[in-house]
Amino acid sequence: MHAALLVAFALTPPILLMVFFYLQDRVEPEPHAHVLGAFAIGIMAVAPALVFEQRLEYSLPLLAASPVGDAYVIAAFVEESTKLGLLMASAYTWAEFDEPFDGIVYATAVSLGFAATENALYVLRGGASVAALRALFTVPGHGLCGALAGYYVGHAKFAKSPLRKPLLIAIGLVAATVVHGTFDYVILVTSGWLTLALLALISVAMWVLVLHRMRRARAASPFLVQ
Repeated sequence: MHAALLVAFALTPPILLMVFFYLQDRVEPEPHAHVLGAFAIGIMAVAPALVFEQRLEYSLPLLAASPVGDAYVIAAFVEESTKLGLLMASAYTWAEFDEPFDGIVYATAVSLGFAATENALYVLRGGASVAALRALFTVPGHGLCGALAGYYVGHAKFAKSPLRKPLLIAIGLVAATVVHGTFDYVILVTSGWLTLALLALISVAMWVLVLHRMRRARAASPFLVQ
């Protein structure tokens, strides 16, 4: 299959998901340019994440050889902390970040930008079958982990207690890392229909959780008409 067509297949799922999450921001929608900026930041996040992962694999070969270490530390923690760090250095400081739901919008944009680049790299190597499987599980997984972390970042932004801010951000990072790591661990230690069944179960549970968190974040908006 032509490389340009494969790239189009790879980029379509993260873009559609970004549109979906953006449309959930119904109270005080974010400027399109800012959301696209967060998406671009996510695209750039892949490079430092890959460097950190490679250095950890080289420095800690026993950790990298363990499915738990590979899934939860080398992959999940490095990628989620990289995305979160860039989110905190950019969108978190923007004046447009003015309600809790914006944490979800910007975090999912960063995560899906990351997923877009990662997806393109995998699909160019693996072809259309890889594109289909990643569109079903991996790309939404990145977005859902971003939404989960973003929920806590959004509440941290407007927390009245200075002590609660880092605590909420840490909770978001841990939650996203655990979900991401579990997803990767299933891929590493299972195969065939068992893998698909477990990934489907995790995905459904995550959608239920994230949609619930989105409703709570929307209800916390200061712009709601009472």
